[in-house]
Amino acid sequence: MLGAESTQDPAEDSASGSIRSEPISESKVSHDPIPRCACGYDRHHHLVSQERSYTSWGSFWVMLMGVSASPIRIDFRCRRCKEKFDFITNSEELKRYL
Repeated sequence: MLGAESTQDPAEDSASGSIRSEPISESKVSHDPIPRCACGYDRHHHLVSQERSYTSWGSFWVMLMGVSASPIRIDFRCRRCKEKFDFITNSEELKRYL
């Protein structure tokens, strides 16, 4: 019988007819939603610097008058690997960094 080959998928379980799934290894899935640099540091690490960006009017108040102005963006850069890996533009979050 040449045409009597099995048509069952090798991934199907012969007893229940359901498809078996192999567990996904930890290296394939990243469970860490916090952005990190190549060194593994997040924005709260002591080797990560904040680089603030201001509007031109805000820069005037900060540089010449010494007044605290709200930044429009904060970039986080690792001082070890020099990678810029995270940023904030949300006005509510930016108020925490005054």
